[in-house]
Order: sequence, then structure tokens, then C-alpha cells
Amino acid sequence: MIMRKLSSRPEVAARIRRLLKDTDPNVRFVALRWIGEEKLSEFLPQLERELHSRSMTGRLFESYLAAIDMLGRDRPGAEYERRETDLLSGILSNKQTRSGTLVIALRKLQSAQLRDSFSSDHPGLKMELLQDLLSHSSTAVVREVVATLRDFGSPESRQILMEVVRKKTDFGGAAKDAIIALDPADSQQRQLLLEIVCEKNGYSLVARQTLIDTAFSEAELEQLRQHDVDPDEVLRQSQRTVTRKTNRLDGIEQRRAAADTERGRLIFYNPRFGKCARCHQIDGRGGIAGPDLSNLSGMPDERLLESVLMPSREIAPRHTPWLIQMSDGLVRTGVLITERGSVQTYADARGETFQVKFDDIESRQQLSQSLMPEGLLDHMSDQEVADLLHYLQHRN
Repeated sequence: MIMRKLSSRPEVAARIRRLLKDTDPNVRFVALRWIGEEKLSEFLPQLERELHSRSMTGRLFESYLAAIDMLGRDRPGAEYERRETDLLSGILSNKQTRSGTLVIALRKLQSAQLRDSFSSDHPGLKMELLQDLLSHSSTAVVREVVATLRDFGSPESRQILMEVVRKKTDFGGAAKDAIIALDPADSQQRQLLLEIVCEKNGYSLVARQTLIDTAFSEAELEQLRQHDVDPDEVLRQSQRTVTRKTNRLDGIEQRRAAADTERGRLIFYNPRFGKCARCHQIDGRGGIAGPDLSNLSGMPDERLLESVLMPSREIAPRHTPWLIQMSDGLVRTGVLITERGSVQTYADARGETFQVKFDDIESRQQLSQSLMPEGLLDHMSDQEVADLLHYLQHRN
């Protein structure tokens, strides 16, 4: 940093190249910042090559993208975003890209998907590419591909996920990520979930959680009974009515010793059971309506549980919801995500985004009630809540 401030000699470029080769990510970070802020465009080809050829931390990956962005600031923002998508998809399709970088790129593209409101026709996330990555030798990459397919929620992606579930012994833990993506409203997917429940193996608990509140036919109920499975236990019809923090905290604390991070992770990302990832992100994976939950390791159990049981008690200004009265009479509620020109993008209580134009807004009013509904833990056992809290606080 001192060298950057004091030296303007031509040979300084050789120093920067040495810094980029350093094994310390903090040194590389300083070099990338130097390159971007000084607009040293001669380094652009090297930065783009290293995105897939070198091992990356999440911070370094973001730094490479930021430096590339700074070097191309003469381009309009939307043009850079399209270039960013092309860059990331190129990283994913390059056979030389390291597995850790593939995981980061997939998560980054998911963020771009939310930002640009793309669905299964995302230009950087083609189904052929994702299917190819499903055969990757890295289990971390395969799991991230499954999570990406899960977030699409399209008929095509669900068909791929059903195949992953059918071959669950080949996919191992990644198959559990596919199970929570299945939709019980679809008869074929519901039957697959029922079969897994009846198998009573390591996948059955995840299938049970995904089937919560499903309307079964009499034949399906009989199928469960024939395998000695209580339908009420699957449907969680006897839901908890105790939501007071003090009552639950004692029971949860007694189960913390047996808490499991992996079970908690699957609860967090299950769109029907935990519902957390609809609005919250962890390490770049999840929704954008609520606060990022990546750094909760130091939060006490009591405060974390209180924030879930009583979400409206304390709302960060960034996540204050707005009641929007449109000129055509339509009323929408959501958290403001971005403003671009005359268009605002909001996220609603389901984590889904919607856009409104300034000229179409009659009035806006801030709300004191959180978008996060109360009672989200009512259907969970104390052990499941303990698993979820353990994941949020101790996942690393």
C-alpha cells in the first residue's frame, strides 16, 4: 500500500504481478484493489483467466469481479451485468475451473438471477450446463448444483431433481437437497416422497418434513399405515400452541447436545418446512427480502430465538416493509431491494420480487410489522428448532 502511494515508475507493474501471485489472499486483495482503482486495464486478461484457474475464497472472488467491473466502468451498468453473467457462465463451463470456484460462481449467479428476475431461462444457467455439472467429481459442486436447480422451481428443474432422488444412493447427501425441492401438490412427486417416508431410512425425516400439511387421499393414508407410519405424525396435525419464548427455550436447550448441523441446514432451506431461505441468505444462497444470516455465530440462543418468535420487536431499517398504494387501486407490501431509474424492486413476504414504477405509485407508507410472520416454529419439535439454531450459529 505504501509502494502504491509513493511509486509512479513504469516498473511498478512488475511488482503488482508478484503481488497477484502471492499465496496470502489478503495480499492478493490489496493488489486487486490497486488494479481496479487505478484502472490498470492491462491486467484485465489475467484477472479473467485467474477467476477459474486459481483457488478462491468468497471474498477474493468478489474482489476479482469488482476489479473487472472497475476496469470496465466506461460501460453502462446494465451492460456490465450482462458481461458479468457471461463471465460467470464461462467459469462454470470451463473444465479447468476449481471446484471451490465453481461453488462460488453458482451462488453468485443465483444472486444475479434474483437481481435480474430471471427464472429457468437465465442466460448463464442453462439446464444442459447444470446437468453436466451434476456428474462432477466434487460432492460440494454437485450439492450446489442441486441447490441451484431447487431454487429455479421450474417443471424442468423438478424433473431433474426427481431423477436425483430416485438415484439417491448415488448422490448421497445431495439427494436430501433434492427431496426438499419436491412439490407434494404434484401427485407424482408426492408419491415419491411417500415412498421415501415408508422406507424409514436416513432420507425419511427430510421427506416427512417436506410433506407437512399435505392433503392425502385415503389410499395414500393407507399406504402410510401399512408401513407402520402414523399419518398425523407426517402431517403435523397436532401443532404446537406454545410460542412463548421462555417455555420453548428450556426445551430447546435440553436438546442442544444432540443438535445436528446438517439437519438444521435442510430445515433452513426447506421451502415448506423451515421456509427460512425464501427470504434469508447464508453465504450467498437464499432469498433477499430479509437480513443475511451468514454471521450469527456470536448471537446468544435466547436472542436468536426471540427474533424468530417475535420478528416485529426489532426491525432493521434496511428491511422495513412498505405498504404501496398503486394508482390503479392495487395494494402491495414489500421490502425495497433496488432502485434503477424510474423502477423500484421490492420483495414480498414469500420472498418473491415485484417491480413498480414511480409514476404508478399513489402513496407509500412504512410499516411497523415485519414481513416475517409469527408462529414459524409452531410446527417444529424442540429438537428441530435446536437443529436449526445450531446450523445458524455453528455451521462452519
